Amino acid sequence: MRLLMISALAVGYTGVASAQAEPVQPAPAEPSAEEQEARELREQLAAPEITSDETYRIGKRFFELALYEDSEVAWLRSLELGYDPKVAVGIAESRERLGKLGGAIEMLERYLASTPEAPDRAAIEARIAELHKAREAAAAAVAEEPVVEEEPEPPPPAPARRNVKPAIWTLTGVSAASLVTGTVLGILALAEQDDYRNNPTKDKADRGERLAIFADVTFGVAVVTGITALVLHLVSRDRKKDSRDEAKLELSPELGKTHSGLSARLRF
Repeated sequence: MRLLMISALAVGYTGVASAQAEPVQPAPAEPSAEEQEARELREQLAAPEITSDETYRIGKRFFELALYEDSEVAWLRSLELGYDPKVAVGIAESRERLGKLGGAIEMLERYLASTPEAPDRAAIEARIAELHKAREAAAAAVAEEPVVEEEPEPPPPAPARRNVKPAIWTLTGVSAASLVTGTVLGILALAEQDDYRNNPTKDKADRGERLAIFADVTFGVAVVTGITALVLHLVSRDRKKDSRDEAKLELSPELGKTHSGLSARLRF
């Protein structure tokens, strides 16, 4: 019996917790009396069998409710259905309330054109003149508003000019040193060759070959670095204003059984 009571309490607590966990949805707000009336008036205006008198009455009620866009639509429909041309004055009033001064002037002029003997012509013409002045004042106010011009972003700083003179002097020095070293190694190689002729041995032959290879390499370095220094000097002189990157020289020696040399790559 106790077990059954505990189970029932647990089920009841679960149901209460589930009910509390569910969010309470707020009830939709009821439309106000004016909103309900405006909705009904729009439905009446959309009826295909509506008359010009009815559209005029609906437009007048929209105007009283300060729903000027609706009153403009209703009175335009009334005018299309052949109502009194003076309804154009009401359309102009609605457009003026909406800030459509040009449209208001258009409707007032249309009224005067359709009713040459209008008893209120003087008042309508004065109203048209006032609307023209208001329109010109509004245009002048817009024209006098200060125009905030965005300042152009400053141009990026010019890159620092690279000085290639140290590279030129370094290459010249390397070329001169290599020339001297190659000359010395060449003299030693010739001397070793003469000694080999007088007393030929394998060691002397190997030593003479190594000296000749080293002499060729150093002569190659001298020629490459000398030419590179000359080219760099000419280019830097002709492109002082367009120079952007620092000159870089890459030297790669090449040694083989039958040849030796030095490859160079110059980047500006």
